[in-house]
Amino acid sequence: MEHSFILGQKENNWSDIDQKILKGFIEYVFSVLIIKAPVKIYLKKVFEGDNLDISVNLRLAYVIPDERKIIVYCHDRGLLDILRSIAHELIHIQQKDTGKLTN
Repeated sequence: MEHSFILGQKENNWSDIDQKILKGFIEYVFSVLIIKAPVKIYLKKVFEGDNLDISVNLRLAYVIPDERKIIVYCHDRGLLDILRSIAHELIHIQQKDTGKLTN
């Protein structure tokens, strides 16, 4: 199973250490969660205009379960907060895969 992790390096300017932390953390989370199919995780600097009915000012991260896609916005956020958002959204993917999230 091949997951995709798009750092958005050019827009986010991750240091080498940050990149290693992000990749290591995501590998760890996938190792402990029940994820049945590939997931795409995108780290973006700022909101780019989606068609979701969620207030832009309140959205720091979201998941589109049917597309198995996670978007995390990183502008003016600490690395630990970004990691928390990634884990939170991956839990929703696990909930979908295990039948605990139906809508």
